[in-house]
Amino acid sequence: MKIQDVKEKIQYIEISKGKLIAHTENKNYRIRHRGKLKNLLEVLPDNYKMCSFDCIVDDDLVKEYDFIGNSFTLKTGEKVELLAKSYNLRDFYLKY
Repeated sequence: MKIQDVKEKIQYIEISKGKLIAHTENKNYRIRHRGKLKNLLEVLPDNYKMCSFDCIVDDDLVKEYDFIGNSFTLKTGEKVELLAKSYNLRDFYLKY
């Protein structure tokens, strides 16, 4: 499945165990994509931001970023821990 084939609003996209997963409110989709994750930003609306090398998030759906704990909380209450613990979420987010 390509990212354009997902008809639901994507909350965030992550790399998990070497697979690209698009998370929506109701379902998770495995996405086929060649190249770097940040290249997906070219086909997504401007409200999608890269918050670590392994995650893109719809910034409009984020309630808060935890820059110390390297995580973010969606407005739905779901807390997403980033795998990239060695990266500083704040610096990475501000870069993009």
